[in-house]
Amino acid sequence: MSNGLEMQDVNNKKNIIQKLLTGYKLEWLVLGLYVILYIVVTRFHEPWFDEAQAWQIARCASVKDILFTIPHYEGHPALWNFLLVIPAKLGLPYEISLKTIGGLIGVASTTLFLFKAPFKRWFKLLFPFTFFAFYQYGIIVRPYGLMFLLIVLLAITFNMRNEKPWIFVGLLIVLCLCSAYGILISGGIAIAWVIDILKEKKFSETLKSLFTTKRMWSLWVLLGAALIICYQILPREDTLATNFIKRNSFGERLICALFAFLPDVFFTENKWSINDELLIDIEFNVGNLLLFALFGLLIWLVIWLLSTKRTFKYFAIPYVLFAVFSASVYFSSHHIGLISFLLVFWGWITCTENGRVLNLQMLIDKFTNKATGKKLLSEANVKLAKVFVGFIEVIAVLLSIYWSISSSVLDAKIEFSFGREAAAFIKEHSMEDLLIISEWGYNQKDYNDFGNEYVNDVYYMHIPVNIYPYFDKEIVANMEEGYVTHIYTTEEVCNEKVEEWSKLPYPDVLLGYVDLNALYDGEISRTDYSPVFKLETNIIWRGTDYKGYNYIYVRNDLLEQHGLTSLYDGITVAD
Repeated sequence: MSNGLEMQDVNNKKNIIQKLLTGYKLEWLVLGLYVILYIVVTRFHEPWFDEAQAWQIARCASVKDILFTIPHYEGHPALWNFLLVIPAKLGLPYEISLKTIGGLIGVASTTLFLFKAPFKRWFKLLFPFTFFAFYQYGIIVRPYGLMFLLIVLLAITFNMRNEKPWIFVGLLIVLCLCSAYGILISGGIAIAWVIDILKEKKFSETLKSLFTTKRMWSLWVLLGAALIICYQILPREDTLATNFIKRNSFGERLICALFAFLPDVFFTENKWSINDELLIDIEFNVGNLLLFALFGLLIWLVIWLLSTKRTFKYFAIPYVLFAVFSASVYFSSHHIGLISFLLVFWGWITCTENGRVLNLQMLIDKFTNKATGKKLLSEANVKLAKVFVGFIEVIAVLLSIYWSISSSVLDAKIEFSFGREAAAFIKEHSMEDLLIISEWGYNQKDYNDFGNEYVNDVYYMHIPVNIYPYFDKEIVANMEEGYVTHIYTTEEVCNEKVEEWSKLPYPDVLLGYVDLNALYDGEISRTDYSPVFKLETNIIWRGTDYKGYNYIYVRNDLLEQHGLTSLYDGITVAD
C-alpha cells in the first residue's frame, strides 16, 4: 500500500517537472534571455557613487557603525550593507561580487514573476525587461532590486497571510530592512490588513483577540520591528539630506507626489522625475503641475475601478504614506520605480481576489449593461473601446522596454561612472603612492532672492568613493573614512579640517577642483598642475545621459616621471 502511494507521489512529481519543462517553454526562454542580457549589460556598466558608497561602507565601517550610526545618515537600514559585508571585508573583487549579488536577486524575482504571476502571459514575458525591473533596479545594483523580490514574495503569500501569518509578516519585516520606503510600503500593507481583520468580527471580539491569536501576535512583532528600524534610521540633527532648503510649499510637493508621479511611471517625463533632489530645489510650473496631477487623478480612478472591495486599500494606503514621506522628507528620481512595484502587488492580489486576469478592458464593463443594467455603449463601440484600452496597455509596457533598451545601449557606449577607468589610470602610471588630495564639497547654507551662500563640507568627497573599491588601501590623504558620511558639518569643524590639511606637503595629485588657496594661501596654485585624466560621469535615465565631469591633475614637475602629458597642452588652467 505504501509502495503504491510512493509511486503515485513520484509520478506526480514527474508530471509537475514535465509540465514545467514543456508547458513553460517561452518562460524558460525569457529567463535565459534575461540572464544573458544581464551579464552583457553589466559587463559594460561602471558602478557609480551610490553603488560604490554601499560597498565602501561594508568594507571600511565597523559592524557597530553599520548597525547603530550609519543608518541615521544614509536613510537606509543596515540590511543592504550587511549583504555586502562578507565579500567586501574578504577582499573579493568589487564589480564581480556586486553584480553577482544583483544578478542572483534579479534572476530570483524574474523566475517567480514568470512562473507565478497571475497576469496576461504577454505581460509576464515582457515586464522583466521594463526600465525599472531590468535597468534601474537590476543593472544598477542597489537595495531596490531586493525590494521587488520581496514584493513578489508578498504577493505570492498574500492569500495565506491569515493562516500562516508569520511567513507574511517575516517578509514585511525584511522589506522594512531594505529602505525607508520599504518601511512605508510594509506599514501601508499591514494597516490595510488590520482593516480587513477589524471587518471580520465585532469590535469587542477583535479586542479579545489582540493577544490571543498568532495573527495578532505576528502583527505586534511587525510593529515592534518597524519601530526599532525607524529608530535606527531616524535622521539626526546633522544628517545632510534633511538640511536642504526647500523652495516649494508642502502642499505643492504633496500634490506632485500624490498625483503627478503616477503619469511619470508610465508615459511622461518631467523635471521633477529627472532631478536628484526631487521636490527640493525644483520650482514648479503651476500649469504643468495641475495638468499632470489631473492625469494622475485619472490613473487613481482607473485603479479604484479595477480594484475589488478589499484590494484598493492595499495600493492606496502604502502609496499615500509613500507620497507624504516624499513630500515632507526626501525623494530622488529613481524612487518613482517603487510605485510600479506597488502596482504589481496591487494588480497581483486583485487578480487573485477576482479569480480572473486583470486588464484595462475590464473598465469597459463598468460602463456597459453588464455592470449598470443600462446599455450605454453599442456592441461595436464596446469592441472598439476595448481595442483602444488594450492598445494603451501595450504602449505603456513597450515604452518602458524602450527606455530599458536605450539605457542599456547607452551604458555600453559611454562611461556611466569614472571609477573603473580612473583606478586603472592611476595604477598604470604608478600614482597610488603619491600624495593625493581630493576636492571636497559645499553645502547650501542659505537661500534667498539674491542667490545661494555655500560653506565647506569637508566630509563630502564623492570622487574617491568611486575609485576606492578598486584599491586594497586608502590612497587619498584627506579622506579618512573611505565613504561619504552624509554628516552636515558646522563651518567651524570644516575650517578646522582645512587648517589640518594645510599642514600637509604640497600635493602631487589633485582629484577634482581642490581649493589650493584655502590650503596654502597662494603659495601654490592650479597653474602648477596639469589635467591628465577626465573624470566623466554620465548618469543614465530612461535613455538619456546627464553629463558631469572633472579632472585628475598632476603637479607639472611629475608629469614626465610618470609618463603623463597634459590634456590641454599650451592652455593655462587658472584658479
